Amino acid sequence: MNEWVADFALVGKAALDGPDWASRIVLFRLYYLGLAPYETAWHFLGLSETNWVNWTEQIRHRCGKELLSRGMFPPRKYFTSAA
Repeated sequence: MNEWVADFALVGKAALDGPDWASRIVLFRLYYLGLAPYETAWHFLGLSETNWVNWTEQIRHRCGKELLSRGMFPPRKYFTSAA
């Protein structure tokens, strides 16, 4: 499981690379990796509800594509191929 989480962190880094995505990588690390409650992350980043929804949709879209390309989704595919 630790390896999957480490690979998931690398997915976020790859999918959200570049200066235009710097704020999204902070949200990814805080919310998706750090498991901060969304209210905490939302207020910490100073986002409106609309921006929160937009940013999380962008993150899910970009990271989802990266997860698929790396064979990490669905997770059972990742764990059975690693065995």
